[in-house]
Amino acid sequence: MIIKFKSTYGKSNDDMDIIEFTSQLKKFVDGSMTVLEFIEPSNNIQNRIEYNDKKVSIYAGPTTIDLEINKLIKNNFVTEHGTIIIVSFMRDIKINHNLINISYSLNDEIGNLINNFFIELHISN
Repeated sequence: MIIKFKSTYGKSNDDMDIIEFTSQLKKFVDGSMTVLEFIEPSNNIQNRIEYNDKKVSIYAGPTTIDLEINKLIKNNFVTEHGTIIIVSFMRDIKINHNLINISYSLNDEIGNLINNFFIELHISN
C-alpha cells in the first residue's frame, strides 16, 4: 500500500506551509483504532497514526500528539531541548474509505496558538 501525506499548517490562512510526500504504508486494525505506519522520507523518521472517528494519535519519532474531537488535550511533547507541554484541539476528522482529513490546532500551555494543521491522507494499493 501507498500513502500520500499532505500537511498544511500555519497560524492563518494567509501564511500556510505545506509538507507533502508519498511513502510505503502498512495499514492494520488494532482494537477500535485503524493504524497507519510509514516512513517520512526526508528525515527517515518512522510515523504512526492511529485513528477512529473520535480520536487520533500521531507518533513521529520520539514525539506523540493525542487528539480527541472537540477536546483540549495536554501532551508531553519531546523536543531537542527537552519536553514541553503542548495543548491540542481537534476540530474535525473525516474518514471516507481511503481518504482521511484531520483538522487540529496546537497551543502552548497558556493558550497561545502555535499552529493550525490540516492533514490529508490518501491511501492506495
